Amino acid sequence: MGCFSSKLLSILGQDDAAVQKKMEEMNNELQEKIDDLQDLESTNKALKYKECQSNDKQHEARKVLIQGLPELLGNRTNIGLKRMGELDPKAFHDTWKVSLKVMFFSDVCEESAAKGHVL
Repeated sequence: MGCFSSKLLSILGQDDAAVQKKMEEMNNELQEKIDDLQDLESTNKALKYKECQSNDKQHEARKVLIQGLPELLGNRTNIGLKRMGELDPKAFHDTWKVSLKVMFFSDVCEESAAKGHVL
């Protein structure tokens, strides 16, 4: 029985060495993946920080532009700032009034021409 147990121990020892080697390889791979993940996390943090800085600069530039726009354009220009998608009903109303005046004037001209009058 002593011979059998020594053979068994030597087989188990060989398997144990292979298992130990495989575990070392897996630990090395795991450490590489952890390092890669940490690199990606630090890159992500840097990108988020740059995005926040960019957004802050954009907001500041927008505020300056809105404040300086009336001075730049002067009193004679009529440009209103609206939110995205919001329509100014006054512009439609003004256009409608002008088109009605043109239609009315053309009707009056046709009637005057039919009667032989000159405007």
